[in-house]
Amino acid sequence: MVSVNNLLFIGLVESKRENVDAFLVRKLWPNLDFSYDWVASNGASGGLLLIWNSNLLSSVSITKGARWISMDFVYGNNSYRHVLLYASNVASERVLFWQEIQSLLEFPGIVLISGDFNEVRHPDERLNCAGFSLSMIAFNEFINSTELVDVPLQGRRFTWHNSYSRSRIDRCLVSAAVGLYWLNLSLTAMPRGKSDHVPICFRSANKFDWGPKPFRSVDAWWEHDDFDNFVKESWNSVCSSSNNLTQRLRELRTRIKNWNANIFVDQNKKIKDLNCAILAKEVAADYRQLSVEEESDLAILKNELWVSEKRVESLWIQKSRLNWNLSGDWNTKFFHSIASQHHRNNHISSIQVEDSLFAEPADIRFHIREFFNSPYSQKERVTTKKGM
Repeated sequence: MVSVNNLLFIGLVESKRENVDAFLVRKLWPNLDFSYDWVASNGASGGLLLIWNSNLLSSVSITKGARWISMDFVYGNNSYRHVLLYASNVASERVLFWQEIQSLLEFPGIVLISGDFNEVRHPDERLNCAGFSLSMIAFNEFINSTELVDVPLQGRRFTWHNSYSRSRIDRCLVSAAVGLYWLNLSLTAMPRGKSDHVPICFRSANKFDWGPKPFRSVDAWWEHDDFDNFVKESWNSVCSSSNNLTQRLRELRTRIKNWNANIFVDQNKKIKDLNCAILAKEVAADYRQLSVEEESDLAILKNELWVSEKRVESLWIQKSRLNWNLSGDWNTKFFHSIASQHHRNNHISSIQVEDSLFAEPADIRFHIREFFNSPYSQKERVTTKKGM
């Protein structure tokens, strides 16, 4: 997830760890250029872990509370503060917690607050919720008084669920001034995996071009039955066509990269397809009860995903660590702003058509156009009556 989405930093909530060390973080972060800090859990309850790229973030300073960890850093000549939090599931404790978090907003730069707020803003963010509670009102007052912007979530309606309940308790709040710095901001729901929470990815469409990427050999290639013969045949072929060593190596590199893209990554493509299939069924479950057959299909898909992930686990570890400093860290200008309530109210982040949810702008435009075209595309019915 870190490599595919080019994350600059990541926050994990409910780590359930009383202690975190570099050995553990190396299993989570795909290269060695990282720093981290954490808030210990209370036994097997709670816990926060924040990991960031130490090459791209400078002047990092950390402050912590019992349920939050704050990271100040400089990036692109701007100062930022990111607060990762895990709010209590007791309503009376959350009211005091909002006051504690409010004190962290006295910062001259841009502020981001993300995590598990254990609260919803509106009744439609919780399944079968009838109206506003006092704790919901207090949460909305906190957001409004601090002039924070609640970034709309794309791709899912709820971010947490168990056997009986579903709600959107995970979100990201940002300073209203982000409109001056970040364009095309989005908050996207990602495949849930094995957790009862849906990961949310906060980013922008803006990317940096770091130039050509050096070629690196992947050890797992040599475990493939056909790779050894492929390299031998390719090398014989390029040697027969050129006497220049540099040209030979360049051609061999091109052939290996094509082989890697077209043959070796079949399992990775299967993982992506399985995640999409699982996401589609879970989105449908947000709006209706799945049938017994659909529940069985979902369980089968999750089992197939687990098998595929285990098959490529060693590959992902090595490959991501090799390429991270080359291609994994260029999602750095990844924020944009919805700087007003008016913009947020008029922003269409996704559209549901029957049991399918569409978040891509092209899909949204297509289905809206089809909806309004369909009443005018039906053939006109002509009714005639026989004369008396």
